[in-house]
Amino acid sequence: MRKFDARVVVPAKARGKIAPVRMSHVVLNTHPDNYEAMVAWYLAVFEGEIAYANDEVAFLGFDEEHHRIAIAAVPHVVEPRPKAWGLNHFAFTYESLEQLLETYQRLKQGGITPYWPILHGPTTSLYYKDPDLNRVELLCDNLQGEELLEFFKSGAFDENFMGIIFDPDEMHAKLKAGVPKEELTRRERLAEGQTPWDMYRE
Repeated sequence: MRKFDARVVVPAKARGKIAPVRMSHVVLNTHPDNYEAMVAWYLAVFEGEIAYANDEVAFLGFDEEHHRIAIAAVPHVVEPRPKAWGLNHFAFTYESLEQLLETYQRLKQGGITPYWPILHGPTTSLYYKDPDLNRVELLCDNLQGEELLEFFKSGAFDENFMGIIFDPDEMHAKLKAGVPKEELTRRERLAEGQTPWDMYRE
């Protein structure tokens, strides 16, 4: 696939096109034996509430949408093959670095920890796995608009499209101590001899 120049995406509506106004929800199938654990995990992670639930399906919401996550207990489902292609993860954005890291601390106290904390550059991201091992990214934006374009045009993403692994506890402590978030989210270069894939975690 050829490389495309970075640009600010013009919304479809502004281009005279008809497109969805927003993403509505994600539906996850699970084994009936894991149904309650899945519902409990998503309620905890997203500070959610149940819009409707029975013994086979639950609709969970945390904002103005009637539900953002649905969990369905489906008989006879089979475990996905390891290393299968398809959906890698789905992601949710927090308003600020402070909110993201406060959420990290809250979840950590409940025994839910990220398997991959990564400073992508444009975002600070925490990747989690639910009880079925679906990947969920919680993030905050570090760069937008012209700042994001400058980052892409600088060649930083060509050099390292993955990011740099960071310590959420250390970042949170420094943020509370008054270190500017711009400094905390400034991405370092890879160490000599490293490749972007050295920063990847399954």
